[in-house]
Amino acid sequence: RERRFSYYGRPGRRPYQTDTYYEKIPQDPCSTREEWDNARIRILHNPPETAYFNPSGLPALERVQRSTGVGLPTVEAAVLTHGDLSWRNILFDPVTLDVTGIIDWEMGNIAPAYMEYACARMLGGHEPWWRPVILEVLRRVLFRECEREVAAKGNAFWDTQVPGTREQAVMDLFATTLAAWNALVDVERPAQGFAEGHYWTYDPPRPDPDEVYERLREAERNKELASASGVEA
Repeated sequence: RERRFSYYGRPGRRPYQTDTYYEKIPQDPCSTREEWDNARIRILHNPPETAYFNPSGLPALERVQRSTGVGLPTVEAAVLTHGDLSWRNILFDPVTLDVTGIIDWEMGNIAPAYMEYACARMLGGHEPWWRPVILEVLRRVLFRECEREVAAKGNAFWDTQVPGTREQAVMDLFATTLAAWNALVDVERPAQGFAEGHYWTYDPPRPDPDEVYERLREAERNKELASASGVEA
């Protein structure tokens, strides 16, 4: 995510697609945040059949899409986005649990910085124990991005003469950005064909580290047993 691009779309400025609950909607690449916003709003005016939301709320969703996080790189910077960060697509060292790779880039796009978080909230394939884990990881990634942003902007963000103001600037930017990400999820829910009944699209509780560790170790043991028996996991 440190590399920034000058467009939204598939790598190489190719058309991208919005993956909805049951279909894929092809869209042209966008050169500006305004073009991206217009593309999301067009989907809201002709949403996937599976989406359900009160049409009276459409003007509010349009305002959210057009005004949320405007000018904040932590919201709108064009970054490489995987779009399907299920635990099955993340390779771990079986001993240290360090991440060694990420596979299955079928849904990858150059997208605004908030979209990875929105996609993680939308995807129903995430097991209940994993959803809070990946969202917590993305929150921590955001915090690091806020630290870099504040450090790069210097006194544009904080008073260099007052102790502690840099840390407060990071916390303020983090809180502002996370609120923006959550607001934009409310736009992506109908845009990607989800309804209020799709409970997994709402923010789950924070993860239990012990449960996460046991789940990952169990998954690794199952893979090893399947490999030993010649059965694909």
